[in-house]
Amino acid sequence: MSDGTSHIDEVVGPFYGADEVAQWLQIPTLVLDARIAANEILACALADGAWVFPIWQFTDDRVVHPNLLEVWQILRRGADPWTCGTWMCTPFDELGGQSPVQWLVGRGDAYPVLACARADADRWIQ
Repeated sequence: MSDGTSHIDEVVGPFYGADEVAQWLQIPTLVLDARIAANEILACALADGAWVFPIWQFTDDRVVHPNLLEVWQILRRGADPWTCGTWMCTPFDELGGQSPVQWLVGRGDAYPVLACARADADRWIQ
């Protein structure tokens, strides 16, 4: 669903659009907008203002993976959504060369990802 205008889109995607997510989660778009504002769902705005949602955040049970959401909320204290999404999809030596998404979705222990997220978010805030 990415508009293909940026390499960052390719790193963080693929994506669902807002209408797809609202329908799939069976929530009104106003509720989806509130969840975006509260950082209760991972969303990035395109240049035209349209929201896109990385597919990898959702479980088969139609919820945002709780560990991914916790990392997102930590990172969002100090960075914009695209930076956070890129961070989450970048391989880390501390995770055996896996990205935080791969590590957490693969059911890895959340502790090392949370520690990295806190350290980077704290550094970004300073």
